[in-house]
Amino acid sequence: MKTIWKYEILNTAMINKISIPAGSKIISVQAMNNECVIWAIVDTELELIERNFIGYETGIEIERDLHSLNYIGTFRLDGENYVCHLFEVTQ
Repeated sequence: MKTIWKYEILNTAMINKISIPAGSKIISVQAMNNECVIWAIVDTELELIERNFIGYETGIEIERDLHSLNYIGTFRLDGENYVCHLFEVTQ
């Protein structure tokens, strides 16, 4: 069955490993209850795979190879004082 699921990113400064059905498509990243959340279209009948996500604050050095990062979106927390850019780590 294809449906939309929500996943919490618990600590954007570290790699977040999320088990998600293979072939899932990330469709949004937003703040919800002062936490980073992504939504994805998933096929619940497919096997789970691990995908990795990391966030970078505006102005923070990005030490990873840019080719290994796939931009997901930008979100704000803490009354819009904290701006973070979420990426999927692909390599």
